[in-house]
Amino acid sequence: MAKLPYFPLDPVEYLLDEKIESLELEEEGALLRLWCYMWVNKIKRGHLFYSPKIPISDEQIAKRLRISPERWQKIKEKFVDIKLIRIGKFGEYYSRRQSKYKTKYELYDKEDYEIRKKFRKDSENIQKHSENIQNGIRIRIKGEGKGKECLDELEVKRSKDTLVELWNSTCVDLPKVKFLSNSREKKIKDRLKEHPEIEFWTEVFEKCQNTAFLRGENKSGWKVTFNWLFLNDNNALKVIEGNYEKERFAGIKQWLIEAKKEAMEEGNE
Repeated sequence: MAKLPYFPLDPVEYLLDEKIESLELEEEGALLRLWCYMWVNKIKRGHLFYSPKIPISDEQIAKRLRISPERWQKIKEKFVDIKLIRIGKFGEYYSRRQSKYKTKYELYDKEDYEIRKKFRKDSENIQKHSENIQNGIRIRIKGEGKGKECLDELEVKRSKDTLVELWNSTCVDLPKVKFLSNSREKKIKDRLKEHPEIEFWTEVFEKCQNTAFLRGENKSGWKVTFNWLFLNDNNALKVIEGNYEKERFAGIKQWLIEAKKEAMEEGNE
C-alpha cells in the first residue's frame, strides 16, 4: 500500500455523478486507477509527470492502467470530453479533483505544527495542574532558571480571588473584604510566595474566626482584619501557632499590649 494518505472520495457524490454514471465498468476502473496514480505523483499532486515539465506518455499510462494503448486512446478522449481529466500546459493529464485536495500533513506548515504541538502540551499541563492552579499552588518552571519556583500571573489572580472568597465565607464575624487595592494585591502575592498552599490559609482563617480574642472579645474591641494578616510574614504564623488563644497569655493585660502593638503596625501601613 502507498505510504501517502488516502485521497477524499465521497461515495454518495461519486455514485450520483452523471459523468461517472455514463462510464462503462472498464472505463470506471481505469478512472479510479488513473486517480490513484495522479494522487501519488511526487512531481505535482493530481498531475501525471515523469519529472518537471515532462508528462507521462500515453504508452506508459496505458501500461499502468493495464489496457492497450488503442483502448486508452478511446477512453482518454471520453474522459477529456466530459472533463473527468484535463490536459495541462505541458501536455500532461491532470484532474482538478485530485489537484485541489491536500493531505492532513499538507494543511499545516511546520510552524503551525509546532504551535499545535505546544498548545496540546500546555493543555495537558493545565488539565493536570488545574486543581493546584485554582487553589493557588506554586508550580516549578522548567528550562531557564530551573529549580526556581514562582507564581504564574493567572495563578496569582486566581489565588487572590480564592483567598478573598475563603476569608469572607469563613470569617463571618470579621470585617469583609470588598476590594483589592494595589497594596493589598502586592502583600497577598508576597505571602503566597511564602505559603502557597490553600490548606495553610484555610487553617489561618478558621483560627481567626474561632479565636475569641481575634474576633474582638477583648477590652479594646480590636478585631483581626484581612490587611493585618497579610501585613508581614509573621502575623499569619502567630495565628496558626495559637499565640492569641487564652492559654498562651498570662492575662488580659498581655492581650491588650499585643493588640495595641499590632493595631499600631496596621495603622502605619
